Formats: sequence, C-alpha cells, structure tokens
Amino acid sequence: MRVDNKNENGKSRMVAADVLRCVACYLVISIHFLMNSGFYSTTVYGKKMFLAVLIRCACTICVPLFLILSGYLMNKAVLNYSYYVKRIRIIGIYILASIMCEIYNIVYLHQARTLLSCIKGILSFTSAKYSWYVEMYIGLALLIPFLNIMWNSISNKKGKIVLVMSLIIITSLPSIINVYRFSRVDGIVWWLHPAINLEYTKLIPDKWYTVYPITYYFMGCYLREYKLPIKKRTSLIFIILLELVFGAYVYWRSYENNFVNGPWSEYYSLFVLVLAALVFDLFFKLDYSKIPEWLKKMFKFVSGLSLGIYLLSSIFDNMFYAVLNSKMSYMPDKLKYTFVMVPLVFICSMGLSFIINCIYNGLYKGCLKIKELK
Repeated sequence: MRVDNKNENGKSRMVAADVLRCVACYLVISIHFLMNSGFYSTTVYGKKMFLAVLIRCACTICVPLFLILSGYLMNKAVLNYSYYVKRIRIIGIYILASIMCEIYNIVYLHQARTLLSCIKGILSFTSAKYSWYVEMYIGLALLIPFLNIMWNSISNKKGKIVLVMSLIIITSLPSIINVYRFSRVDGIVWWLHPAINLEYTKLIPDKWYTVYPITYYFMGCYLREYKLPIKKRTSLIFIILLELVFGAYVYWRSYENNFVNGPWSEYYSLFVLVLAALVFDLFFKLDYSKIPEWLKKMFKFVSGLSLGIYLLSSIFDNMFYAVLNSKMSYMPDKLKYTFVMVPLVFICSMGLSFIINCIYNGLYKGCLKIKELK
C-alpha cells in the first residue's frame, strides 16, 4: 500500500495506479462489511448467502492488488539511503493511526489502557485492528531492493516467467490441490459435504505459501514490463467467469455450514491470484485520457490517504456496525446496507486519514527545519 504513485526514479504519477489504489481500498472496507455484519457465523445457504459469497470472493483481491502495485511501481528501486528514508512515511502514518485507535479505545470504548500498554500495542501491531498489513509490508519493503536485484539480473522474458511461475507453484497451487479428503467422513462421501472436515490429503509441497507477498510483488514487476496478451473485452469476460466459478466453488465448500475459510479463499489462493492479475492488468489497459482533471486530482487525493483509510477504518467499523447489528440480526438481510455502510466507513476513515496525514506532514517539515538549523 504505497503512499505515492511515482516510480523510484521520479517519473510522473500514473492515473491508473491512483484509481486502482482507491478501488483496492474500497474493497478492503467492503470485505470488512462481511466480517462485521456476521457473515462468517451465518449458515451458507440460499440466494442471499450465495450473493454474499460472491461479494467476499470479489473483495478478496484487495490486498493482492496493493502488493502487485508495489512491484509495478518499485521494480527499479535500488539499495540506497533515499530508499529507506521514503519508507519512513509508512511507519509514521502507522504510528499516528495506532495512536488514534488507542484514543478511541480509551475515550469511546472506555478500555483501561496505560501508556505502556499503548506502546506495546503499537510495537506488536495490535493497537490498530487491521495493522497486520503494515507488519507484513515492512518485511517486504526491507527485501524489495534485493528482490529487484534478482529480478533485473534475469535478462530475458522466459527467465522471468519461470521465476513467477515457480513462485505461483509453491505458494498458490497447493491452495486448490491439497484441499480434498478423498475418503469418507462418518460414512459420507467427502464431496457431498466438503465443509464437515478440514483434514486434507497432501499431494504437492505446501510449506512456502506464506511468502505469497513476494509472488505478488514479482507479478507486479512482470506486468510492468510485459502485460498480459489479452484484449480488454476478453479480460473482462474472463474476470466475470472466474468470479462466478470462484464464488460457486467457495459456496460449495461451505454449503449448509458456516463459512469455511480454507486455502482456496485466502489471499494466496490460485483463484484470487489469477483474478487479481486479470483485474490489475485491465485497469492499466484502460484509457484515462478523457477523465477530467478534477477527477484525476480526486483519485490522487484519496490514493494518498489509502494507508490511513485502511488502518483507521476499524474505528468506524466498531462504531457503525454496532448500530446496524442492534437493529438487524439476520446477516443476509443486511446485504442491502452495503451501499450505506461501506461508503460511510470509507468517507469517515478518509477524513480522519486526512487529519493524521496533515499531522505527519507538519511533523516531517518541523524535523527538516530542525535539521537545517543544526
């Protein structure tokens, strides 16, 4: 989740990157709607729950889109002092967002928090509910210059394809291969009720799935250089068909049970990976030349606030969904409020993100002035 859209070599912004980051951020808020409205504790059955599953599958590409975008924008980043200085902004925004969350916990939720527990919460990435992404991205950011050395040392397209495919095989392929029982469970054939047992037969190695951020990063590097050889209309058709197949598969895996969040529906899932790649590629093939300047500036503005929106949305999730859940208990009936809750959380999070970005910019400029005085 980058804070700017410039390449590391200083080239101008890309409208597609701004638009894509805004879309990905909105998808994050959307998938949290399901989590906060009781989706995961509701029996998967009926048309409304099938629709909810489709929404969940579509929104799961949110984090992969951010990771692919990092590879797309940063594949030329080199190991130098400037590179690490630019990463300070991510840490600064994270700390300020965590402080805001702690203030909310103390003032609004009346939690007993001490200064020491707040510091521990920030350091352990628990103060802001959704800060796991920052914890993951810090590790990726430290590796990026070295990943780029690896990527740019491969001199031909074939070698780069082999690298990306090798990573897909070890991180994502097991998500659809190693997820079957192939035996009876309590006398029932496994494929009739796949949700009743989570013990699967391993067919291929699956110890590397946790490095999926690197897979997405290199996918971004590849898409920057080559793009997919698919026309826009064909790509859109593939996206729709894959979304339906993905949704039907996930619905089947959880049918007549609470949602089963297996490897096939995680961020490293092969379904998610292919869907994210197709969506990402499509956005960068669209023509943005006819978009009015004011709209481009709006996308740029929101894009720059995306990290704060992501982190601070937990505050408004807690605030607004408590009201919705008190008025309505059955999750499928809440789906119609997606068009109210998601924009509301997004806009409020954007406003608070703007405030912490202003605070960060003021502190950063103040530090620069102090440095100049020395």
